[in-house]
Amino acid sequence: MLKNILWIFPITVLLGLLFLVNYYPFRRLASLLGLVQPWPLAVFFILMTASFPAAMFFARRSDGLIVNAWYLGAAVWLGLVFFSNAVFGTIHIIQVVFQKVGHPSSPKIWAWLSLGLTLMGGLYGIINAAIVRTTSVTVELPNSKLKRSVRIVHLSDVHLGAVYGAGF
Repeated sequence: MLKNILWIFPITVLLGLLFLVNYYPFRRLASLLGLVQPWPLAVFFILMTASFPAAMFFARRSDGLIVNAWYLGAAVWLGLVFFSNAVFGTIHIIQVVFQKVGHPSSPKIWAWLSLGLTLMGGLYGIINAAIVRTTSVTVELPNSKLKRSVRIVHLSDVHLGAVYGAGF
């Protein structure tokens, strides 16, 4: 029985961390936009919080257009929400500095600036992730005991899986 419930703890921790990562951009948007009843936005953020673990679960068990599209959307959301924390946090600091030096401005400007920068940075990230780069570097090793040249390959951040197939 214990073995059957051990998976609950890591899933709960994962969902808790994802909730925290989604909470800050949600609160900033709701606050800056002056949403009196932010529950529709809250429902959206809660659904998106759960979307990646659920999409990952289904993508590992089945294949198809719907599951792959869901996984792709959830992965893009996860990337955007992580990036949005950096953008929203930076803009939040700039907003506080502006207020401290006597230049307050409309909160909606800060909201739209944060959202716009997040979306532009996210679009750049998506495009950049799809570009394959190869770089050749020749390293001279003085006093090396190697009898011939050696080729080393380093692969990084290839995004294989439901986002990009093995052919990528």
